[in-house]
Amino acid sequence: MGDSTAGSDRNGPPSDDDRPDPPADAPRDEEALFDALLEADVLVEDDASVGVTTEFEDTRDIYRATYGDASDEEFHATLGELFGMDPETAAEQAAELDITREELCTLLSLRSHLDGATATELQQAVGMVHAAGPSSPVPAALHELGDDADAWLAGRDAVVVVMKRGCDPCRALRDDLADIVDLAPDGVAFAGIDGPEHHEFLRAHEVDTAPTSLFVRDGEVVGRLAGYYGPDRFAEAFAEHY
Repeated sequence: MGDSTAGSDRNGPPSDDDRPDPPADAPRDEEALFDALLEADVLVEDDASVGVTTEFEDTRDIYRATYGDASDEEFHATLGELFGMDPETAAEQAAELDITREELCTLLSLRSHLDGATATELQQAVGMVHAAGPSSPVPAALHELGDDADAWLAGRDAVVVVMKRGCDPCRALRDDLADIVDLAPDGVAFAGIDGPEHHEFLRAHEVDTAPTSLFVRDGEVVGRLAGYYGPDRFAEAFAEHY
């Protein structure tokens, strides 16, 4: 049984025109996908680093506004539509692969920037985008809370700052945090939480704005500042609550 050699040199490699097309949903070469992300204004590269463009973050913020706090039903339905599966299967896949709402927003944003990208390519690109940007809106200087938030707060005096990605007021507060921490009374701990990733915490503490700073005394929330406030307003809140 011989190989077909029509249109190519029998003794040499086939030309690009003669190579078979890859399967429709085959992974793209990583370098080619990276170049496509640069061309689509998803990533930007300089001599020292790779980052996410403002244009892409603007798109992602639009999807975050819609899907960042979506119900499980809407989350699974949208995920299923994106990957061509029923919502029940999408729910199983989301649980098995630990797919978050933030990843869904990234996938939808990538689809709008990368014309004709396959589901596999979108999944590849998510890893590149998340590697290029911070994994959390909570600055490294703060202890980051997760599902253990209530246990960490028990019996503690603390300030918990609820943040989200793509939030200009959150960035402004982050820039002031060092001064705010310096103004806090001794014994008051600071922590941050990625609000859109912890819906139960938001519901339990009735938080619907980012940033929101919760003032906790002996494990109980005794006050809050919803929105951006500067160090002077925090000094007043410290005097009021501690």
